Amino acid sequence: MVNFEQFGREVASAAAGLADSATQFAGEVGESVSNASEGLARFKRFNETGRDLFISGAVTSHGGNLSESDGVSIWISRRDSMLGRLSSGDIAKTAWEACDSDEGCSRELVVHRAMYFGYAQRLNLEPGQFRAAIVHAHTRHTIFRSLIEEKIVPLDS
Repeated sequence: MVNFEQFGREVASAAAGLADSATQFAGEVGESVSNASEGLARFKRFNETGRDLFISGAVTSHGGNLSESDGVSIWISRRDSMLGRLSSGDIAKTAWEACDSDEGCSRELVVHRAMYFGYAQRLNLEPGQFRAAIVHAHTRHTIFRSLIEEKIVPLDS
């Protein structure tokens, strides 16, 4: 004989478990959408900045690199990427400290890290408390001057 009370409890328990799973899944989907949206906005910033540097003639196709950081992670243009034609694969995410993810990042990653660290230290900021970006441009004029001059001294600070 079927115990309807027991059956009802089992159905209610299964429904509650399903509701919990659905809530957790919805949270994960929401977080994924938020991360994708943030990644798209970041790509747009990198892409537009790189394109503007190239179109203005400030840099050659491979003359510089871009990065941004939140004090926890660093997103930086990949080694040998073309600033005027960046694709989403040309932006690498790496950690605040040296790690395996550094492979393929711009050769200037160590300089970018030092600048972010100095910025955070100077302002006494904790990881995750700031957002900053660096544009490292190898301008044509500077490259030219480096070929004909032993030393380049700026006229101002």
